[in-house]
Amino acid sequence: TALQAEAQRKTYLGFEFGPKHEVSRIIGGGDSVKEYKEGDGIVGGVLFGQEIGEKILLETGFYAYRYTARVSLDNYGSAGIRAYGASQIPFHLKAPIPLFGTRLRLTPAAGFSVVFQNNYGNDFTSSGTSLGYYPDGDYVSVGAPTNFRKAFVLLDAGLSLEWEFKSTFIVYLSGNYFGGPQRVIESDLTSKTGSEPLEYGQLYSNGSYFAKILGVKFPISPIWQYKKGS
Repeated sequence: TALQAEAQRKTYLGFEFGPKHEVSRIIGGGDSVKEYKEGDGIVGGVLFGQEIGEKILLETGFYAYRYTARVSLDNYGSAGIRAYGASQIPFHLKAPIPLFGTRLRLTPAAGFSVVFQNNYGNDFTSSGTSLGYYPDGDYVSVGAPTNFRKAFVLLDAGLSLEWEFKSTFIVYLSGNYFGGPQRVIESDLTSKTGSEPLEYGQLYSNGSYFAKILGVKFPISPIWQYKKGS
């Protein structure tokens, strides 16, 4: 019956973490100035999921991480805006697709997140000047950040491979992209290479990043099911 099907829908508690790479944007600054390609730290958090249909899962939770924007000169070294702490609250819809039975699943996800900048309003937000020196006196300088947003929205998309172990827990690997529709932080930059004149430009971030996630989640009973059994 419909009531039995509803009672069988699971609630999940999950934990996940993994490396992230931020997507910075550069305007001007010379041809030698590139986006910094190294890793940008770790993102991790806790998730709560609820099955809302036979093939749909709704998730929310809390992520914590640090975000920044950096550049390099000829892909050597880096300079950038200092890292800032962020708290992210995601809202995802997931649609598991069974592979080779019911235990292995490919799960696409889509949704959005609300992000809060933890250091907003502190003296820390007015700092951030960074200067990178290179051979032959070349350098790139990134100034203090401006246009700083206390809260912003990211649009999310991801794909995960999940494996369920005897209905007791699920382990998964996923790749996720979080893209921002507007600038959340920006800074002026100056660069010099060899005998060339100074080049001026701008470094900014929409808060966007890629993440490779390792996670585990456990099915837990909804509160109303405990009440029903008591």
